[in-house]
Amino acid sequence: MLTLYQTTILILSIILYPWLKINKKTAPFLSQRYGYKSLPAGEFYWFHGASLGEIQGLLPLIKLLRSKDPQAQILGTATSVKGYQQISEIADFASLLPIDHPIYLKKFLGKARIKKFIFGETELWPTMLRLLNKQQVPCYLLNGRLSDFNFKQYYFFRRFFKPILQGLKKIYCISDLYQQRFIDLGADSSKVKVTGNLKYDQAGAIITPSQALAYQAKTFSNHLPVLTLASIRPEEESFFTQIIKDYQQKFNIVIVPRHAEKFSYFKDYLNDQKISFQLKSKLTEPTADCIVLYDVIGELNQIYSFSTVSFIGGSLVKGVGGHNPMEGAPYQNILIIGTEYQNQLDCVTALVANQAIFVVSEAKEICDILDRYKDLHAYGSRALQVWEGFQGNSQAVFWEIFGDA
Repeated sequence: MLTLYQTTILILSIILYPWLKINKKTAPFLSQRYGYKSLPAGEFYWFHGASLGEIQGLLPLIKLLRSKDPQAQILGTATSVKGYQQISEIADFASLLPIDHPIYLKKFLGKARIKKFIFGETELWPTMLRLLNKQQVPCYLLNGRLSDFNFKQYYFFRRFFKPILQGLKKIYCISDLYQQRFIDLGADSSKVKVTGNLKYDQAGAIITPSQALAYQAKTFSNHLPVLTLASIRPEEESFFTQIIKDYQQKFNIVIVPRHAEKFSYFKDYLNDQKISFQLKSKLTEPTADCIVLYDVIGELNQIYSFSTVSFIGGSLVKGVGGHNPMEGAPYQNILIIGTEYQNQLDCVTALVANQAIFVVSEAKEICDILDRYKDLHAYGSRALQVWEGFQGNSQAVFWEIFGDA
């Protein structure tokens, strides 16, 4: 029989179902939405991001803070479960962000003191920010961006959001476009600064050429160039069916699904197409087969390190917005992305402007790139140069925020 608490949670979860997106993955964390994972007493630097991508944008600053002040207590929150799992690995205390209501937020914060609040992109939760302002907590927005859709929504309620934005200590934007949009919403222009996207500032994670060769040798027993289909989504596989069949003797082909729960989906797809492949999880020695389905997580950086040509997924289906092409740039990959890259507008724009990426809409365009790949190494070199241009901003932003810490 359900307790009163469990019954209340159940009723609220049904009412709030559209917002909370309750499913098998999120249900175990439901109580955190109501502040039932309270902070212990103490002083914390609070970092918050919506999902995995936003959390990755905060990691450079968190790592710098750890280096400068190893004793600093870090609170990490996220809106998504994957973001929560990522921030849990580095924060002293982590939780899903409670519902934006004073009751749940105050319950969550308890007697803890927040020294600074740093959050990512467009997480403008009004109650939370007002509460922190009331407590005189300096608040900083990192990697600020406003999509066309979000900007139109916020602009309609700009009188409501203006005091919230003016209460922020600083807004660090990805590009000039987003800087102007925040100013148009009412932010103080003197507090809005363009710094690029800090999630690209990950120099410490770069794999050396010798390490890359070792990773490749553990997977393939031949020396063919490597075509990587990175972070691909369901519905994108049909775009590559004939490409895989036509080029499997000329390239080693690595298929990396975006989500672990889709491993079986792509396995069934390859079987249905009668395409011979190996599962990475089953490899005990390098394979002579030219197609490997990566059914493991956390190795994309290693794959990019030995890739020749990389297609960036989530960019051939509407509603996703593309994934991060800059991950392959430090390894001088010849980068390809589809036309649906709205969420990566800043870096794709920079790459396109420097002739460092191919934007495609048809399979034959990829075939042309694969046929000419030996003549296209300059694209990889220019991608590296663009990536290098994004490096170093984390240090400057860090000292602006934590120089007095």
